[in-house]
Amino acid sequence: MRAGSDPSHEKKRAALQRNLERENSFEAVARDWHGHRKVSWSGAHAVRVMERMEIRLFPALGSRPIQQITASEILAVIRKIESRDALELSHPVLQTAGEVFRFAIATGRAERDPTPDLKGALKTRTVVLKKRVAQAEGPELMRTIEQRG
Repeated sequence: MRAGSDPSHEKKRAALQRNLERENSFEAVARDWHGHRKVSWSGAHAVRVMERMEIRLFPALGSRPIQQITASEILAVIRKIESRDALELSHPVLQTAGEVFRFAIATGRAERDPTPDLKGALKTRTVVLKKRVAQAEGPELMRTIEQRG
């Protein structure tokens, strides 16, 4: 507290600051974004997106002021998903986070989206190509399948 300042004024100022930080938290912005977007989504998709945020993003980033979140903090969330070998989930989580940040920029609550900084940082599955069956071998293959089935 500053010398000569009114204690009740300081408490009110601190309460206003906490309220502003809550309104600009990642979770508050994400819920606002979700509310705006869900009208154009199916009900099931809206539920999936919110669950993805509540389970994956909010525990680590939800209470943080969106303007202060760094790419390394987002990457830590993604690495946790990757550690469970859920690679098909890491990309949509990052995409959702990016959309929330872009909404925050559009609504004046953030100045930058750190998610593009993570380009190339996510793990991907190795694609295994299957051998192609020659057209001439097709009829013989079908007979073999029918005999076994």
